[in-house]
Amino acid sequence: KDLVLDFSSSESEWSDEELDASEVTVSDILMRYRLAGITRSEQVTLEAIWECLNTVIPAGIDRAGTTFMLQWHHHRCMTKYLRSAPVKGDLPSSAIIWAFHSESQAEILSIIMESADFSWNLMKLTGVAFWCKSIASLRLSIEKLSRIVFQKEKDPMQVIVWYSILGKEKILSGLFKSVNNVKMAQFFGNDFTDTRWKQAALKNAFALLGKRRYLEAIGFFLIGGALKDALDVAQNRLHDNCLTLLIAKLRSGQDLYLEKLKELSKEDSFITSIYYWLEGNQIESVSIFMESEVCRKFDPAKTFNFYKFLSKHPLYTKAL
Repeated sequence: KDLVLDFSSSESEWSDEELDASEVTVSDILMRYRLAGITRSEQVTLEAIWECLNTVIPAGIDRAGTTFMLQWHHHRCMTKYLRSAPVKGDLPSSAIIWAFHSESQAEILSIIMESADFSWNLMKLTGVAFWCKSIASLRLSIEKLSRIVFQKEKDPMQVIVWYSILGKEKILSGLFKSVNNVKMAQFFGNDFTDTRWKQAALKNAFALLGKRRYLEAIGFFLIGGALKDALDVAQNRLHDNCLTLLIAKLRSGQDLYLEKLKELSKEDSFITSIYYWLEGNQIESVSIFMESEVCRKFDPAKTFNFYKFLSKHPLYTKAL
C-alpha cells in the first residue's frame, strides 16, 4: 500500500500558498502532518530516522564510533518527538559496545562534553564508564562536570561526590570558603589519612545515607576510605551501573573495574562480550553472539550486524 499524506487530519494552519514544494521539507511534513496508515508512534520513529539520516558525523570518527553516534542521536530524537511519553532509560548495551570498539573514543567523549546538556545524566545515558578506556579522559570529563555543576548550583555539597572520586577533597575546602561556609571549609581542610578525620567522614556518610542523600554519602564514604560502601550505594541504592564502574576505575583500577563489570554482565551478552575482550579472550567475546539465546533477548538484526563487524577484528582473527 502506498504511503500517502492525510491532509484532512492535519493539525497545521498552513494555507495552500504556504505549501510551496520548494520550501516544504520532509521534516516539516513528518512533524506537522499525520501520515495515513501508520500509528503516531510509527511516525515518530520515521521522524527520528529521518533526522538521523541528516545528522552530520564529524570527520575522523570511525565506523564503530559513527554507529554509536547515530544510535545516540536516534535516542535523543525519539525523546524529543515523543513529548507525551518520552523515551526513558539509557542507551542499550547494543549501542554502547560500538563505542567500546571505536578508535575515536577521544572525539566521541569530546562531543559529549561539549553538548549543551552535558551532565552526569548524559554521561550515564551514553554509558561513558562502560566504554572509555582512557583514565585521563575520564578524569577530565569529571573535572569539567564538577565545574559546571558548581557554577550552576553554587553549592559545594553538589560536587562532593565528583571531587571525592577524583581524590581532590582539598578543593572542597576552597569551594566551601567561597560560599562563606567556614565550618565545612575547615572540615575539608583536615588530613583524611588521619584516623580521626576518616571516622568523621564516615559518620557524615552514614548520616547522609539515612537521609537518602546517596550521592553525597558516596562522596563521604570515599573520603573516609570506605570504597566498598561507596560502591554498594552506587550499585544497590542508586542502581547506577555507570557510576559504579566510574568509581571502581578511578578509585581502584582495572582489577576492581573488571570485577564489577563481570557482576553487571549477567544476562547481558553485549556487556559480557566487553568483559571477555578486556580479559584478552577475543574468541569468547565474539562467540557469545552465536548463541541462539542471545537472539531471543536482543534484536537479531543488531546482534548479527555487530557480530559481522567484530568477527573481522584483527585481534579476533589473530586469536583463531
